[in-house]
Amino acid sequence: VSYLKGAMDLVKEYEASLKKGGPKLFHLDSGESDRRSVLELMQSQGIEGDPREWVQGYREELDAVTKLRFGDLTLEEELEVEKEGIAIRLRMILEAKADGRKKGRLILQGFREPPSWDRGPTDSPVAAHSTIRSLVFKGGRKEEVISSIDVSTAFLQSDPFPKDHPKRYVRYREYAGGPVHIYELTGAIYGQRSASM
Repeated sequence: VSYLKGAMDLVKEYEASLKKGGPKLFHLDSGESDRRSVLELMQSQGIEGDPREWVQGYREELDAVTKLRFGDLTLEEELEVEKEGIAIRLRMILEAKADGRKKGRLILQGFREPPSWDRGPTDSPVAAHSTIRSLVFKGGRKEEVISSIDVSTAFLQSDPFPKDHPKRYVRYREYAGGPVHIYELTGAIYGQRSASM
């Protein structure tokens, strides 16, 4: 046990740096880590091209989800969650948009969610195409314009989970053999059964 002397002091120092806005787990040598992750994702998803074109979209997605949906855990909490095996695995999907942008999408695979995560219905009512057509047809004056928009990180804009909901944990490994990051999930993300609701 003598070789562990001072280990808890190092853990406390690291946790204090996190609270002061210090290093985040996703930023461990993020440049090389990002390139390695993107290359592996491209190979597994059958995407050809230059991995450097995808790194920015990959990093932006990780940063947005980390900022808006992940709560940090202490080292002890991470170890407990990992030991109990209650963290749901996340997956990154690379997606080329019609306008040429290259994006990453971090998703939670809904079929892996335990039923205890569901609170009420998981479907979200949507307007029928006939309703939209009627609105367009009956649209206002000639000078008015009807258009559509794309909301950036749409699911990440929703309200966080209420405090009385059970805690949800997720895990993400950036690349094969890389470190596993475990977080508390604080709100809906892509792929969840209840995300659209």
